[in-house]
Amino acid sequence: MDAVKHHYKYKCELCSVNFKTESSLASHRLIHTGEKPYNCELCDKFFRSKASLKNHQIAHNNEKQLFECTLCNKSFHHKDSLKAHQLSHTGEKPYMCEICTNAFNNRSNLMRHRRTHTGEKPFICEICQKSFGDRSSFNRHYQIVHVNEKNHICDICNRAFKQKCDLVLHVLIHTDEKAHSCEFCGSNFRKKSNLTKHYQTHLQKPYMCEICNNAFNDKSNLMRHYRTHTGEKPFVCEMCQKGFSCRSAFNRHQMVHVNKKKSYL
Repeated sequence: MDAVKHHYKYKCELCSVNFKTESSLASHRLIHTGEKPYNCELCDKFFRSKASLKNHQIAHNNEKQLFECTLCNKSFHHKDSLKAHQLSHTGEKPYMCEICTNAFNNRSNLMRHRRTHTGEKPFICEICQKSFGDRSSFNRHYQIVHVNEKNHICDICNRAFKQKCDLVLHVLIHTDEKAHSCEFCGSNFRKKSNLTKHYQTHLQKPYMCEICNNAFNDKSNLMRHYRTHTGEKPFVCEMCQKGFSCRSAFNRHQMVHVNKKKSYL
């Protein structure tokens, strides 16, 4: 396993996925940035990788020449693809396994079948290094196991996150670090978005309570204020079912359970 990890030495700093080559890591980073630097000159579509652009350009190159099946009118960009398709009508299976004599109508199915004899598993998951004999099994594994997987876990409260950047932001709750400061009053905030929202307090207060006429700078503060009149407590602790009217009070309460858990360790 150490030897396998050694091959995957390039790590994405945003989600911690490992790659064999620096170029693979560079291509992967484009997923996070949304950048698509490769442009098709014929239709102005953009692609994340050069290989995707080349595959797309094949469609343009063959737009004028399609190979059509005379039996079902299905069309193909490549003559070889048409020939392989026609075997599905004739029932012919010219590709035979030399080990067990099973026959197949195309070479790719034969190659996939051979791996059941050799044990070869060329499709390797870059996240967990598990290997598979065919691409469909690999794709199924990735969708079921890794899509929406939360691999980044907080050491303090065990909360899990999909991306490392979300974990980094979450840890600030425990450290009480507040890097974003208001230039008007000196108030500090963990997130820039909270600072931006805070700036509105120095401006106008357009949201007014219909019950007591108190005014607020944003709708969320007004809704939170309404709960003092209605008694609503929408934030419920899953561990003790205690309810809270605002998220900040709920988060403070959660630390009670975290500290209790630590005392038992």
